[in-house]
Amino acid sequence: DTPFFMYRVFAFLDQGNKGKLSHEDLERVGLMFSADSQELIAFRFFVYDASAKGFITKEDMTKMVRAIFETTLKVRERDL
Repeated sequence: DTPFFMYRVFAFLDQGNKGKLSHEDLERVGLMFSADSQELIAFRFFVYDASAKGFITKEDMTKMVRAIFETTLKVRERDL
């Protein structure tokens, strides 16, 4: 069961909706996390706007924050 946050990250990187990532897709990660890059801004918006409606609602924000929180807790539990 893929956590929602990871699903959104993968969907952003999988530009062709191929269901797998190429070397070129992964190169975007470096660009994505460059400080204040347009790629980072696009990534953040894409992740929160899960239904691709062009804006982010309070429900979108709530769903993503919960997903990040739940993912973080699961990772920490595994570390214990």
